[in-house]
Amino acid sequence: MEGLPTMMKSERRWRSKPLQTSKPSILMAFFSCVAWLYVAGRLWQDAENRTVLSNLLNKNLGQMWTWMLSMKERIEACWWGK
Repeated sequence: MEGLPTMMKSERRWRSKPLQTSKPSILMAFFSCVAWLYVAGRLWQDAENRTVLSNLLNKNLGQMWTWMLSMKERIEACWWGK
């Protein structure tokens, strides 16, 4: 007879109502997911922008360096030519 009440408790536990979550907690979970996706997207966009800016900077520095060398040669030619 002692095993019988234990068995009834376990049966009762399995037949209990499913876990119910409140609407505010579901809403907060949804908002959390949306915020996470927004931040991840902004970080991705920032990384792409940094790559584009870095490539432009490297390209422009290369052009600037050749322009500076040509100016230096012109100045030296004028200085030494006199």
